[in-house]
Amino acid sequence: MRGHELLSVDAGAAVVVERLPGYVLTDTIGEAGEIAEAAHDAPPEEG
Repeated sequence: MRGHELLSVDAGAAVVVERLPGYVLTDTIGEAGEIAEAAHDAPPEEG
């Protein structure tokens, strides 16, 4: 492991799904995943 994903994976907040040239695909898991999912499903803020 060698990039920005290292901190998230070490913290147990993400898993590496796939490595491709130029990027790493991760899946956010646990409490961090729940927060990310809630933020994604929330209506956009106005203003």
